[in-house]
Amino acid sequence: MNKGKLILFIGAIVVLLFFAYQQFFGDASAGTESGKQDWQTIALTLQEDNEKLKKENTSLKQKQADITGDQQKLSKSAEAFLRGYFEYDQNSDQNLKNRVAPYSTQKLLNSNVIPTTHIEEGGAEEGSNDTPTTIVAKISKLNIYHSTMTNTSASVYADISQNFRSNNIQNTSELIAKLTFVYDVSKQTWLVDTMNIQPALPEDRIN
Repeated sequence: MNKGKLILFIGAIVVLLFFAYQQFFGDASAGTESGKQDWQTIALTLQEDNEKLKKENTSLKQKQADITGDQQKLSKSAEAFLRGYFEYDQNSDQNLKNRVAPYSTQKLLNSNVIPTTHIEEGGAEEGSNDTPTTIVAKISKLNIYHSTMTNTSASVYADISQNFRSNNIQNTSELIAKLTFVYDVSKQTWLVDTMNIQPALPEDRIN
């Protein structure tokens, strides 16, 4: 091989090596950039998912807080009504209907569940020698259990122990009451719409 051909041969090898170098390291660089883009996409997706989960968690906590708040309002309305109904002093001027009216619908007030007169309005007949009966009733135990609840209606069960004192005689009644409610938007409160009361049998008591 003469000198000119040798130079051409060496030049051709150099050119081939150059293109091989470009091809190899160019692909490696492109692969690195592609890998970076893939990781950036994954990281962005994870961040978006994390933000979404945070929002959902916040929303669930708010809903739970709203439910808890509504249940507390319902319990307060139930307790106020039940104490108005079952707690009384015969010497008080306020009758049953007036006591429960703020917590009741007109439907309930017009029903026979809320009589116009009540036991605490009794007493000895005029001209008799009998000692006037003084009746005082108090709730000694009250447990309220939520049954159903929507935005506009609800129901609860109440486990009640009511203590009576008539003159010097005391007695206790064990009762189970079911109350249904409607939500009064104008008053922003729960009102008792129906009530069913029955004596509590031993197996009915909720411990």
